[in-house]
Amino acid sequence: MPFAMPPRTYTHEGRERRVGVELEFAGLGFPEIIAAVREVYGGTAKSENRFLHKIEGTSHGTFGVELDSSIFKQERYLKLLDRIGIHLHELDTGDLVEGVLERMAATVIPYEVVTPPIPLSELDSVERLRDALRACGAEGTDESLLYAFGLHFNIELPDLERETILSLLKAYLLLEEWIAEESDIDLSRRVTPFIEEFPHDYRARIVDPNYQPDLSALMADYLEANPTRNRSLDLLPLFCQLDCELVRRYPVERHLIKPRPALHYRLPNCRLDDPEWNVADEWSHWVSVEKLAEDRDKLEAMGRDYVSRPGFPRNLLTPDWPETVRRLLR
Repeated sequence: MPFAMPPRTYTHEGRERRVGVELEFAGLGFPEIIAAVREVYGGTAKSENRFLHKIEGTSHGTFGVELDSSIFKQERYLKLLDRIGIHLHELDTGDLVEGVLERMAATVIPYEVVTPPIPLSELDSVERLRDALRACGAEGTDESLLYAFGLHFNIELPDLERETILSLLKAYLLLEEWIAEESDIDLSRRVTPFIEEFPHDYRARIVDPNYQPDLSALMADYLEANPTRNRSLDLLPLFCQLDCELVRRYPVERHLIKPRPALHYRLPNCRLDDPEWNVADEWSHWVSVEKLAEDRDKLEAMGRDYVSRPGFPRNLLTPDWPETVRRLLR
């Protein structure tokens, strides 16, 4: 599948925009996952520890392959075991114990491949990675009620201007329910905290065409209403890039925030084992957000339509809104 392109494919510095991709799944072990990544991108594998591996020297940089939990990636489980008298580094069977821990954890914690930033024009390589993982037997979101697995995009912005950030946020909040319906977001993901809905009062405030704060007020309003990374569109890494001191004044998950000039979009499922599913379709929904953000007249019209709906702002996510979006996007 060809990847749709957003209206602006270059940064204000004249460099092609890049996107980092994260794929969560189960059903494989580290050797199979590493082999699949190297099949597509080459490179040399390097183990940080049992649960965190790097693949260096690829054409795009360094890939990460990991069990997606800091307790394993940072070996914090060693301290927990030490407290109950189990010192793995002193045991001949330490590798065996870690293997048992990995198998137990993998029933609820996904394996994850984290790509480096990839230029927009080369995103089709991610589909080859999807195929390689699927061929090895990777299991996706639909395989179990416990698999709240997601596909994440770390999307480099064309610039860091207030107007760009605000327009993208407005557009996303207007399209989020339409995207969720189009992508058929799995129940297991909706009931977990990782993609919690934006508070209704906050959504109502942002989509109103009259909401036009300066950048500092935009960030402060977001942090006041969303002091967490658990949103389907996470702006905390971006805001930390712009003003980390401001971000750290709020009760956010500081250890999870890495400053970067990118939006962390984490709504889609990751249905790696479904032959009808592909990454390009999920990416195309994000491109719809960028297209709406660039069409300021349509963005304002949709915002006016949204705030004029019966019961606003209490009844924001009315059942017919996705169909309204389809009509307005034509």
